[in-house]
Amino acid sequence: MAEGRVETLLLAADRGGDPTLYASRRDPRALGTDSAALGEDPTAFSAPAAPLLLRSAVLGGASFTEVLPPTRCTDGVAALLRY
Repeated sequence: MAEGRVETLLLAADRGGDPTLYASRRDPRALGTDSAALGEDPTAFSAPAAPLLLRSAVLGGASFTEVLPPTRCTDGVAALLRY
C-alpha cells in the first residue's frame, strides 16, 4: 500500500487472531511483517494488522470494504489494485 496501488482494501469482519504488523510513524503507509522491513527506522512500532492496514489504505487514497459472513477470506485481507 505504500506505493498507493490499492484501490479498495477488503478486510474480513472477524479479526480474531489478527496478526501483528510493523509500521512507521515517519511513513504511515509503510508496513512490514518484520521490523527489519522498515530498516533502521527509530519510529517503527507494532500493532494489530487491521488498524495499520486501514491507516495505510486511507493515506494512500484507497476505499475500504468489510467482507461479511458467509463469505470467507483465507487470511482475512485482500485488495483490489488500481493498476
